Amino acid sequence: MKLHRFIGYYDVFAPELDITDQAVVHQINNVLRLKEGQKILLCDGKGREAEASILSLDKKQIYVSLERVTDLQNEPEREIVLYCSIIKKELFDLVVQKATEVGAKQIIPLLSARTVKQDVKLDRLRQIAKEAAEQSGRGVLPMIYEPMKWSTAMDHSKDNLVNLFFHTMEKGDGIPQGFKKKIGVWIGPEGGWDEEEVDEAKKANFLMAELGPLVLRAETAAIIASYLCVHGQVKNPSV
Repeated sequence: MKLHRFIGYYDVFAPELDITDQAVVHQINNVLRLKEGQKILLCDGKGREAEASILSLDKKQIYVSLERVTDLQNEPEREIVLYCSIIKKELFDLVVQKATEVGAKQIIPLLSARTVKQDVKLDRLRQIAKEAAEQSGRGVLPMIYEPMKWSTAMDHSKDNLVNLFFHTMEKGDGIPQGFKKKIGVWIGPEGGWDEEEVDEAKKANFLMAELGPLVLRAETAAIIASYLCVHGQVKNPSV
């Protein structure tokens, strides 16, 4: 029987815990309709999880005993940092959900020159990422940043081992093999990158990358690029 997973700031080494997060309490009581004696999995967000038995529950709290702690082994080796230009609300929600599912470690809503939508609801995005991480069996929640201006994002990207700049207007180099550390994945808005941004990316030694000859929507490109970079699948193995 599948055990439902919950990620939070849980002390998985404690013998017993009192869960008071109302979203989790609601999920257990009203959505899953779990009962005393049934089990769940609690993850501390740092790659460790414990099997927990429900001792008692009411509308305000769930009291559990923790029985076994294990280290999750399914987090990707590559640390993918997704810089995605902000797009329409439901589409950016989709990007956050799917990028989390495929293993992105950081997601940065980017304010590029041609970005039309300027704001996001961070609480909503973080909840979407949390639910996606729980569903996909991840042990770490991705970091969701405040919207970041282009210049700030460029400074942030200096910590990455390599930055892949996905751009449909030029021949790309594919996705390099062998990188197991931080990889920046850059996805432009619906209207594409501004020429000055392309020039600045080249001057910063970003690698021009592509996802094939077809022009993809921004949300499609973000999800596919994140997946390919997490799993090291390349277009040009010689790069």
